[in-house]
Formats: sequence, C-alpha cells, structure tokens
Amino acid sequence: MFGKAGEVLKKAVEQYRPDAVVCVGQAGGRAAITPEMIAVNIMDARIPDNAGNKPCHELIIKEGREAYFSSLPVKDIEKNLNDNGIPSSVSYGADNE
Repeated sequence: MFGKAGEVLKKAVEQYRPDAVVCVGQAGGRAAITPEMIAVNIMDARIPDNAGNKPCHELIIKEGREAYFSSLPVKDIEKNLNDNGIPSSVSYGADNE
C-alpha cells in the first residue's frame, strides 16, 4: 500500500539484518525482467491500492531528489539474465521498458 512499504521494509531490515535486499514490482503483461536504472521519487497510481489510496503525482520522500540512479550494475544484471535464457531489458523508469 502507498505510504507503507518503506516503513515495513525498514522494520524488516532492522529485524532480520540481511546482507542484501532486492525489491521488485509486478508489471502485468511484461514478458521480461526489467531492472530499473532510475527510480523516480513520485507516487502516481492508475488504480487504487488495497486501502483505496490513489496518489496522483505525489512525492514519496518529501525532501528527496526527483530521481535516483541505481548503484547496481544494471547492464551486467540484464546481460547475465539474458545469457542464462531469462528475458531481460533495462528499464529507465517504472512503466517504461
């Protein structure tokens, strides 16, 4: 649900102290894994979440930057997936393949 994911994730990381965290989103109809190169600091929903929230062009982090570039080797991840028969392409922002 909008506005809750960060809080839930932070608590889980503090509790379980993992070596790494991988967050994923579901894009219906997409035929490939599409690691993100850029994360945009905006919530903008086409349909309401389970609690009925439907933000329209709202900042996720109020004092945050407009966008964040991934520090992961996204192109290498894409290549490794494709080399292993898993369709993949880099996404340059949610909803953009």
